[in-house]
Amino acid sequence: MMSQNNLNTADEICGVDRDTEIFTANGWKKFDKLVDGEMVFSLDVNTRCILIHPVVKIEIPHSGTMYQIRNKQTINMCVGLNHKILIWNRYDQVEYKTVKEIIRLNSINDSALNHSHVERGGIWTGEEPTHFCVPHSDIIVLMETWVKYFGIYLAEGWARGTKGGKGYGNAVSIKQNEGERADTIRSIMNMMPFKHRINRHMEKGLIFTIANKPLHDYMFQFGDSHHKFIPPEIKALSPRLLNILLDHMLMGDGKNRHHDIRYRHKGALMREYCTVSDRLADDVCEIMLKIGGGGSVSYRIGDEYGEYYIEGRKIKYTTSLKIIHEHTANGGFLNAKYVHVDPISYSGPLYRAITPSGNFLMRRNFKTCWIGS
Repeated sequence: MMSQNNLNTADEICGVDRDTEIFTANGWKKFDKLVDGEMVFSLDVNTRCILIHPVVKIEIPHSGTMYQIRNKQTINMCVGLNHKILIWNRYDQVEYKTVKEIIRLNSINDSALNHSHVERGGIWTGEEPTHFCVPHSDIIVLMETWVKYFGIYLAEGWARGTKGGKGYGNAVSIKQNEGERADTIRSIMNMMPFKHRINRHMEKGLIFTIANKPLHDYMFQFGDSHHKFIPPEIKALSPRLLNILLDHMLMGDGKNRHHDIRYRHKGALMREYCTVSDRLADDVCEIMLKIGGGGSVSYRIGDEYGEYYIEGRKIKYTTSLKIIHEHTANGGFLNAKYVHVDPISYSGPLYRAITPSGNFLMRRNFKTCWIGS
């Protein structure tokens, strides 16, 4: 085993650089913010099941060479020469290869490596409760109905007091223009175990309101648009229920990319979600991971003239807008024609994340994949 002193200067070491992020139960984190023992995502490579494990964090000072493995769209990592990369070969069998091996195979245009790929998705089982109970009450809602309502609320809703003002009363409201989506909301409201009212807002707008203290008390925690999030008990649901949740979130702050003919695998439309909440952006990445291939985030920095269009609807924003793109493929191929492996000079902390499964989900420059510990 290499000594701590040797690790400080040797190039043949394991670890990732300071710009690498790890996906935790609390969202994406740089390693300097990661706490030893924190719960992180990992993968059972035999079953492809997504797991959540406590992590052992190792930080080592390093001065020397590291290696950047990247392509244009799906792969970007900066690792030590002996770090093990988790790959799937042409027969869909799992292998761990060191960066040193990948450099050698990449340099000779090895056919086996060219047909191997990294992955960024997995299989999530999740929970399938039949009902949701509003906390501190005896109010019970069918779970399918609840995730539909909660999804639309995250996109278009607010609880009295979360948007400023004195906040008297127990109103929980959702706003939508007249049309098919408003009809969907009306149908969902009719399935909820609450009385509701519908008020007109300006020329085409409708506001759907429930006045109920237990519901208001629960929904108030999700704050305004800058602080919204998805609670752990909802993120723990099955892919079927998470799909329903996401589809109803997209009714307000998202879109299916049909207008520029961007399709996912097997012809399905690519889904994108937009939010100004950092926490909600991480939560959407998590539910996209649990649904299938995961999601990546791009940023638009707004100013007083900032604009973005969601299915023809102009959105003005003055802070950073996070756009979460559902992945169109489960990973990226290591074809030497497109993948570059370059040595770079690096001085700073080197990090490892030790998990029982021997891997973790990493992100660098908004590109994600599973990587060895």
